[in-house]
Amino acid sequence: MTGNRTCDSRVDPDTGRSYCFGDRTARVEIFERPWHESILFSRGCICNSTNSSYLPIVFTSTGREVEVHFSAANMTNADDPDSLSFEASYEFVKGPMMCKDVRRKNAITGVVNLASGDVECRNRPWLIEPSYDRYLYIRLKALFLRKFNPAAPLAYNGSFSAVTPIRCFTKSRVIITNGEGISVTACPLPEDTKHRHVVEVFSAGWGRKDPFFGAEASRVVSVEFLNPDEGAHYAFSWLELTKRP
Repeated sequence: MTGNRTCDSRVDPDTGRSYCFGDRTARVEIFERPWHESILFSRGCICNSTNSSYLPIVFTSTGREVEVHFSAANMTNADDPDSLSFEASYEFVKGPMMCKDVRRKNAITGVVNLASGDVECRNRPWLIEPSYDRYLYIRLKALFLRKFNPAAPLAYNGSFSAVTPIRCFTKSRVIITNGEGISVTACPLPEDTKHRHVVEVFSAGWGRKDPFFGAEASRVVSVEFLNPDEGAHYAFSWLELTKRP
């Protein structure tokens, strides 16, 4: 329960992950850390004040480290453990111990093709890290479905919607998340597709034009393929970028 704040959590039908619609000042958030020394990436938000939320939320991690954060801001004397609380359970699920293809990349440029990797490792996230003082450009053949920016909360009367130029014929999805928590969800297309649709994502800070003197967000990027089709030739590429002085 998240008190008298009008907020509902709804599940994205494309990814099965939960997002908060409305007043997010009291919420439960799920974060995942692909590697123990990497940054946290947001994987879901849960709130419930109207009994219309999609509950319970079930989340299966693609990495090995998960954190659950419960936060409440702007509290008043009407808030107490009865109005602000949550209950959760967890279970350890057996996964691949080691993947032959290294899921952490830090080259200047590169290409990842899912068809050449271990089948049991395809759901594991990729972490792309740029060199010092550089940014990342990620590109893949895919249909754009939606974009989520935590700095622009979802309106309570909003909904999940997507307009795609062609129909998506697979249940596979790819989620690209940068260090600011901005994520793009897309329908992956095979490398040999005749369609020219591509999805492009830049690491945090690339689009900033004005000087920034605060703590900058990490420039790493997480790439996840959810439910990839067996034998499908999905791929993505990356390139390091630098800004002109």
